[in-house]
Parts: sequence; C-alpha cells; structure tokens
Amino acid sequence: MLLKRVLLATIVLTLFFDAKPIGAKESGLFYVTPYLGYHFFDDKRDLRDGVEAGLLVERMLRDNLGLEAGIGPVFTLKLPDYGDNVKPFALAYRLNANYYLPALWAKKFQPYLTAGGGGDYIVDESDGNTIGIDGGLGVNYLLPKGTSIRTEIRKIYLFGNRADWVATFGLSFPWGHKDSDNDGVSDDLDRCPDTPIGVKVDAGGCPIDSDGDGIPDYLDKCPTTPPGVKTDAKGCPLDTDSDGVPDYLDKCPGTSPGVKTDANGCPLDGDSDGVPDYLDKCPGTPKGEKVDASGCKLTVAPKDSDSDGIPDNLDKCPGTPAGVKTDARGCPLDSDSDGVPDYLDKCPNSPVGSRVDSAGCVTSVVLNIKFDSGKSVLKEEYYPEIKRFADFMNNNSAIKVEIQGHTDDRGIAAANMKLSEERANAVMKALVEKFGVPQDRISARGYGQTKPVETNKTPEGRTRNRRVEAVIVK
Repeated sequence: MLLKRVLLATIVLTLFFDAKPIGAKESGLFYVTPYLGYHFFDDKRDLRDGVEAGLLVERMLRDNLGLEAGIGPVFTLKLPDYGDNVKPFALAYRLNANYYLPALWAKKFQPYLTAGGGGDYIVDESDGNTIGIDGGLGVNYLLPKGTSIRTEIRKIYLFGNRADWVATFGLSFPWGHKDSDNDGVSDDLDRCPDTPIGVKVDAGGCPIDSDGDGIPDYLDKCPTTPPGVKTDAKGCPLDTDSDGVPDYLDKCPGTSPGVKTDANGCPLDGDSDGVPDYLDKCPGTPKGEKVDASGCKLTVAPKDSDSDGIPDNLDKCPGTPAGVKTDARGCPLDSDSDGVPDYLDKCPNSPVGSRVDSAGCVTSVVLNIKFDSGKSVLKEEYYPEIKRFADFMNNNSAIKVEIQGHTDDRGIAAANMKLSEERANAVMKALVEKFGVPQDRISARGYGQTKPVETNKTPEGRTRNRRVEAVIVK
C-alpha cells in the first residue's frame, strides 16, 4: 500500500512539473553505482533482515530511460528456529528498466521509477534460487559531471506469494564516452556531432567526402568530382551556362541559353564554317568556302588602294591622300573649281573664271563680258558678272588689279589697241562708279592683239582672245 501511494505521488508531481525528460544522465553512456542498503526478507522465508552491498551497471538508452543490472551479497542469518550456527550466504541480483522523471527542486533532485525482475540465490537454504518481479522508485541528487547520489526503495514480488523490500543508497558516476549520433566517435572527439544515423564517418566523426568538394558523400549527387573543381549545393560541378558541360570542361563558357553544344560545350557548327548554327544564316555552306559573319559566302570587295570609298577601277584620281574628301570620281573636292583641291587651296572661294597659282590664290580673272563688234559700250546684262568681281575685291581689300582689254588679230593693230583700252576703261568705270571699288585699287589698259591665249586661226581661238581680264598686280 505504501509503495502504491508513493508511486501515485510521483506521478502527480511529474504532471505538475514539466513532463519533458531533462535528466542529468545522457543517452549512450554507462553508469556504475556501488551501493549499500538493507534487505527486508519476507517473514515466510525464515531469514533475518540484513545488510546488502553490491554494484549496479546501467546503460542509458535515452536521456530518460536506462537498462540496469546489479548483483551483491546479503549478509543474513537463519532465524533461531533453525539454529544459531546456520549462516547462509545470499546473493541478490536484478535486471531493471529505470525511467527518469524531470528534475525537481532547483533541478537538483531527479526522481525515477524502476521495474523489472530479480531475486536471490541462497546457499545452505532449502529455497535455493528465488526469483520474481520487482518495482520501486528512487531519487538522484545531481552532482557535477554526471555524478549523483542515489537512494532507492524497491519491492520484490517473489513467486510463492512472498515479497521482500530493499532500500539502498549509492554513488553513481558515468563510465565511457557519449556518442550522441551513434557514429562510433564519442562526442568529445566528434567534430560533427549531429551526423544522421547510418552515415559513414571519418575518424573525426564527420561524414565522408570522398572527392573533397565540401559535400558529404551521402548528399553528393556527383561523388567523383575531380579535386579543385567548384561545385553546387548537390556536389556537382558548376555549369554556369547550363549547356550540360561543366565549367571545368567547357571550352566555350557563356553559351546562350538553349543553344545546342558539342562535347566541349561549344555551339554546334554543322557546316564547319566557323559560324555556329544558331547564328548561321546560310547553313550547309560547302567545306572550305569563305564566309562572312552571318555564315554566308563572302563577296570580295573591289580593291580601293587609297581608301577613299571609290574602287580603283572607277577612281579618276588614284593615290588621293588619306582623309581627303573626294567626289564621286574619287578626286579631291575643289569647291571653287579653280583647279586646286580644297585640302591644298590657301585661297578658297576664288571667283569663277579665275586663274590661280599653285596655292589656289587668284592671279587673274577673265570676266565673261561680250561687246558688240567694234564697240566699247558695256551692256547692263553683264553687270552681275562685274558685281561678282567687285564683291571679290571688296572682300579682299589688300589687292589691286589691272583691267586688261584684249582682241584677236583681225583688223588694224592700232585700232584694236585703242578698242581694247576703251573696253578696259568701260569695265573699270563700272567697278568704281556702280559697285564702289576704290579708284586707287584699280587701273585699266588695252593690249590689243599682243597677248593672245589661243590661236587666232580658229573661230574658237579668236573668241577666247577677245576678252577682258582682271589681273592681280599686288
């Protein structure tokens, strides 16, 4: 009855406090307990109560559950009815499961329940070996480093309607090393204490990583990765462009997504023209055919030796210096049509009809003016021509000119000389009076037929010789 009450009280206390087992004993360790106690024999056994001493060895299956075996002698005597000289030898034994409850009272006192089987072997006693089942409770007073002071009371229900009581007191201490993850490496040496059950480990208790890629074999989807190769979280070599060829073997990293590649990770080039299929606008190009960037047959451009954009076969001015602007014929531009290209012309915008020197500067201007035969009257229709020359002079205030009149060789020389001078004076007068050219910058003179520029034997030549020309004199 007393044992039942104690058990009920222990259960109530367990429910009242946190029921989660947090005992000081740790799973996987052995605990050794030398003990001393007192054995109360059932009255029917004709044995005196006596001191019991022994040794208990417990293996913790969980932090709150242990399996314990014990053995020890009981120092007893026969009752007087059997004679004072009879001193039987009793050897008690037990095999119990211990269930540890949460620690109470500042986490120092840890109650536990025990149940199992046991009995004793009596030498020189007719009972011989006596066995039964037992149950009881105890309390551990927890000390540092897994050591505890242990007291326990246990009732042994012996077969044959008998029951013994045993009260013990002992000192319990751990023996061996804990191995929380059951990998064969004790926790104090285990560098990886939470290894999953069944995983092979090295001497340090860490999962084996055969290829040294940082991913243990039990998680490694590619367990034979070569040393030094970068891997992903699955232990497989990185394949940055996802072409199925790992980076360390990929000869063409950075291939566009979805592009088919060969064993080297390079885009397929079915016609071997150097342009991959996904960019090739002309697949199936014959082997050896030169192609452009789109994979199509290369058209050879005409040679352009001076790089002016005009092929040699069309270039009227081959050898144009680099960078010089040209016209459609490949010739350097001559904006004022004076025969000196712009890039050499020191005097751009020379008037139409000008004669220029090698630098493109005006030496004389042939004015496009016609007179009636034998006349020196200047017609108004030629005023625009004279104005253009006047503008030229006004824009170049430092120059001075001589207006020269010329004729062909037909007629009397003296008359031609006079006529040419009168025509020169008529042009000079228009420049000064109508277009504002200062008189001191201009003079006039007739040369008659003395300075032809063409032959007088042809109508065209005589036409060119009949002219009025402004010649730069300063």
